[in-house]
Formats: sequence, structure tokens, C-alpha cells
Amino acid sequence: MNSEDRKNFFKRLIRVVLIIVVFVIAVSLIYTYLHDLYVELTGLCPCGLPMSWILIVLTCLGVLVGMFTYYYLMGSFKEEKKDITEGIEKTLDFLDKDSRKIMKEIINQKGEIYQSKLVKKTGLDRVKTSRKLSELEEKGIITKEKSGVSNIVKLKEPYNSLYI
Repeated sequence: MNSEDRKNFFKRLIRVVLIIVVFVIAVSLIYTYLHDLYVELTGLCPCGLPMSWILIVLTCLGVLVGMFTYYYLMGSFKEEKKDITEGIEKTLDFLDKDSRKIMKEIINQKGEIYQSKLVKKTGLDRVKTSRKLSELEEKGIITKEKSGVSNIVKLKEPYNSLYI
């Protein structure tokens, strides 16, 4: 994470914390005010709404603030994940086009996929896929384990930790 990314992250974090603090203070003040009215006016606020309805509205507002905060933060995490994904794809540049296609699909499948499914997903024929997998296995990037009629293709360490 470079200094610019770190700055943006802390700016977002500070904004979220401020939103939550302002919301908590507002709810606390409203609750204190309404509680005093509740005690004085036997359960009704001057607007005629029972205290339970006001608490339900405040709870709903809290949920909305929480959802807003979540989606606001998720935007920054999605941008960061996109940057990481682009960086990971650049590390595969040492492979030829078909091997890169196979590796991207293995990575998309969390580092483990049946060879038959890999053939369907990549659109390569069985022979070419098998040949490319053998090359990747020789390089020490993947392993192939027998599983009935097909093989299970798995990323080896440290590639599994790097890509998954």
C-alpha cells in the first residue's frame, strides 16, 4: 500500500468514524430529551407519538447509517481488490497466453478445480489443457491429483498464498 492509498484509506476511515460519532451523539441527545418528556408526560411526547415508535424510528435510522457505512467502506475495498487483482495478473506475464488463461481460471476457482471443468471454462481442448498443465506442474506451480476419471488441479505453495 503506497502513501497515497494510505492517505485515502485514513480519510475514508475518519469520515466513517465521524458519521458514527455524530449519529451516536444525536441518538443519545434525542433519547435523553424524550426520556425526560416520557417521565413528565406519562408516555407520550408532545407530538403525540408513543416512545416505542420513536425508538423504532431511531433504530431504523441506525440500521441505515450502518448500511451506508458498510457500502462506503466496501467501495474502497473493491478498488483495492481491483488494484491487487491487476497486480497479480501482471505476475503471470512470464507464462504464455494459454497457460495464463489456465492460471487465471484456477485462481478464480480459489486455487482448486477439476481438469474437466478447467477445459470447459477456458475453452481450450483437452489435449492442449493437459499439455499446459503438465508444463505448469514441471515448473512447480500446480499439482494434479487423480480423482476418478478426472484430475483435481491445485495451486502449490507459495502460489496458493500469493494468488488466493
